[in-house]
Amino acid sequence: MKRRIFLWGLSNGISALSVAGLFWLGLALGPYADRVDWYVDALVMLVVYGSCAACIWGAVLIRRRSGFKREDLKSSNSDLRSGNRRTVAAFLGVVLIQALLVGSAVIVCNHYDKPDLIWSFVALIVSMHFVPLGRIFGVSFYYWVGILGSIAAIGSFACPAPYRMMSVGIAMGTLMLASSAYLVWRGDALAPSAEENPV
Repeated sequence: MKRRIFLWGLSNGISALSVAGLFWLGLALGPYADRVDWYVDALVMLVVYGSCAACIWGAVLIRRRSGFKREDLKSSNSDLRSGNRRTVAAFLGVVLIQALLVGSAVIVCNHYDKPDLIWSFVALIVSMHFVPLGRIFGVSFYYWVGILGSIAAIGSFACPAPYRMMSVGIAMGTLMLASSAYLVWRGDALAPSAEENPV
């Protein structure tokens, strides 16, 4: 049952990473869409949306292979249900802290008239939130997502202000989609770690 739950949860993570990748790349490239020829814009969109769709489809296949449905928890033993409640509570706690930090970063950047730093701070906060998620869900690869994302976010602070949003968006978007693709590829191999690292 734990393996099935792990794969089901991993499929949700892959979908979230894919959508996040689409968001970051859209943030980075959207403002420049009208500055290039239409066919260049169309090609970029095809690659980005195609990659996102392929990863989400991979997540769907993993979910189907898991054979798990949320209703299955009702018929599982009490320890498994209790563990799932702890996992959900821990996840919601991380999301809440992330939201508070993002909101604080926006307020501080605007207060000091540094709106160009907002997305770099957001990228840093989003990246760091993958570290506790790695522990919560037993997916050690999330640690690497957090580390690499943090490096990209910190590096973006050194970029000239006009190009900061584009640089961090491309870096984060590429990382999110690449991570999503990796998890689709290695999802089944990672599943046993759920048995070794129960939450």
